[in-house]
Amino acid sequence: MSATKKLRTKRKRRTAKATTEQERRKIIRIASNSAATARQIWDAAGTSASVRAVQRVLRQSSHIRRLKLKKKSVLTAQHSGGRLNFARQHIQWSEDGKKVVFMD
Repeated sequence: MSATKKLRTKRKRRTAKATTEQERRKIIRIASNSAATARQIWDAAGTSASVRAVQRVLRQSSHIRRLKLKKKSVLTAQHSGGRLNFARQHIQWSEDGKKVVFMD
């Protein structure tokens, strides 16, 4: 062997992406204004990639943040009746009370 033999560096081999740029944009567009799961987004997008690939696209997106929604207690008939009674009792408030907005 010669002393001047060059050392070769290995090239990193990259595998092909599972989704195209167009599919990634479609996934992000569907997910941007919904509380859908990755499987529901995958169904709506009609992509050939896996659900896992959809999850990866959502995680790598810089402007979408997916959070689990918190469960909220249901407004019972007693609660809504109490709110309605309060609104009826206080409908004739003074000037300060007229600034309050009642809405359901």
